[in-house]
Amino acid sequence: MVDPALLLFEQLRISFDTWIRDALHPLAEQVQERKLMMEKRLENLQRIGRSKSSQQARIDELQKQYGELTRQLTALCNIHNVLHHDPLADEQRDGKPHLVANAI
Repeated sequence: MVDPALLLFEQLRISFDTWIRDALHPLAEQVQERKLMMEKRLENLQRIGRSKSSQQARIDELQKQYGELTRQLTALCNIHNVLHHDPLADEQRDGKPHLVANAI
């Protein structure tokens, strides 16, 4: 024979489990939504960080290329000046072509 108090306790436990599950379900969904939102924010921040790093690397590379092109332009200006140097027209000078140290 089953004790009525035991039956009542079991019914109360089942009712409580159902109530707590129903009560916590919206909260669990809200926590899950916030978790997904925070994961998206973290992913966006990481993407921004990677983008910033790659942009800085690109800026560094462009500055390096700019320096190299400046050196090449200086060399070309000097070659041009040597090729177009007319020592007879430059009698007032020392007779040497005008060379530049930096074209820009």
